[in-house]
Amino acid sequence: LANGKLRELVEITSLHNPRVSQILYHSASLLIEKGARVHSTIRSNDLSLNHPAILDFQNRLSDYEPPAKEMVLLILPCSARKPYFKSSSHKRFYNAIRELDNHLALHIVSVTSPLGLVPRELEFCYPAAHYDIAVTGSWSASEVEMLRAQLAKLEPKKHYIKAIVHAGSSSEIMTDLVKELGIDVVNTRVVRPSSYEGLEILQNIAKMTLADVPHLNTKDRAKGEAKGLASF
Repeated sequence: LANGKLRELVEITSLHNPRVSQILYHSASLLIEKGARVHSTIRSNDLSLNHPAILDFQNRLSDYEPPAKEMVLLILPCSARKPYFKSSSHKRFYNAIRELDNHLALHIVSVTSPLGLVPRELEFCYPAAHYDIAVTGSWSASEVEMLRAQLAKLEPKKHYIKAIVHAGSSSEIMTDLVKELGIDVVNTRVVRPSSYEGLEILQNIAKMTLADVPHLNTKDRAKGEAKGLASF
């Protein structure tokens, strides 16, 4: 209790007790309603999909707005290190795209479980920087439905004119979900996204995709990021 890890203890217990699992599931909405938020690391498992902090983050994504209209959605994999942009893989992604003209029109969103989708501007927000999960690359049916719902909250048709999926083992699923929403999407089909070959493919596809996208300057991008973070 003193360390704020009671729910984590209950989740471990629930793996062997269906009744406890049922109570956890039905308690999630009540805890969100009462404003319960924990600031400890979430050790993720299937039950963490209903963790109050996770559901709260997902619900508030509806209030968030990307930095600008007519951007290119760039879906990347998550990383073990949080926030993602400090990881070695995401630094390599950034180095590959920052050389491109109009790279500010790319909006990076990372795909992860149990949160679903995490826009770059929200990586510092709890619990995006405070969870721990083993990355398997496989998605359960409930997780796919969660991703579908989270993607819809970003209102892709309103904010993006194109999309690039460079998410490794999650690419096929995310490409299909983006297509469902009527967005022109390119799947890089790279197994190892942060490899030299993967980065080269990403850079070339991003360059072609950005060719006819309206230019976004630094000032407008910064204002949009601040507005999106404030709305969240």
